[in-house]
Amino acid sequence: MRYTATKVILLSLLSCFPIGQTAQAFMRHPPPMDFSGSFEFGLHSIDLSGVNRELSKNGAGAFDDVTRTIGGSGYFRLGKRMLIGGEGAAFWQSATGPDAMAKIQGGYGFLNLGVVPVATRSLIIYPLIGIGGGGAKLRVHSRDYYDFYFGEEILPEWEEPGFGAFALNFSVGADYRLKLMETRRTVGGICLNMRTGYIWLPFENNWQASGFDIFGSPTATFAGTYAKLGIGIWSSKRTRSRRR
Repeated sequence: MRYTATKVILLSLLSCFPIGQTAQAFMRHPPPMDFSGSFEFGLHSIDLSGVNRELSKNGAGAFDDVTRTIGGSGYFRLGKRMLIGGEGAAFWQSATGPDAMAKIQGGYGFLNLGVVPVATRSLIIYPLIGIGGGGAKLRVHSRDYYDFYFGEEILPEWEEPGFGAFALNFSVGADYRLKLMETRRTVGGICLNMRTGYIWLPFENNWQASGFDIFGSPTATFAGTYAKLGIGIWSSKRTRSRRR
């Protein structure tokens, strides 16, 4: 089916009417707005068995399957049930062996959308779906040589294999709120939260060096389950609709 420029313009204008009507209704009757932001730390399970096999070639130690994370998250709750926010975290590990030392570090970030099926004065429970990405880089330092083995290649010591990847995040969170201040239109305080979830990488990714894939390298991933604890602040404000 062919679309002329006139048809495209007309369809675009027609599609704007529902959006405009929704925005107009939102401005006339704005919902209660709620904000929460937290500093978080946790544990993340990542399959690093392939990387550990490469480290063994160089006489380095092995990374654990569970790594520490540190980061933060925040969200706005519009009305009673809609939630939009974001999160980010960094992870790192070190391994030491008889002939070499290795360090892996990386991070990820997501834009999250969710709903709030449970909301009381002090407790909020919310499932989230996030879209974003992340990556990691590896550093290997040999005690006696100026290069190291990775995949089927020999890399100079200054080279740091790395990768970047698109990812999806599926999680469930719970916030416990302690009220510390209250005015006529604003309530706020300290927030304690707990979240658990799974990060999924839908596409296969390769380790790279200097912008090129490393031949024979293991699968590059930071997918896995995680659990986080956090502490932060929250504030809730109910706006008043204007009377016409």
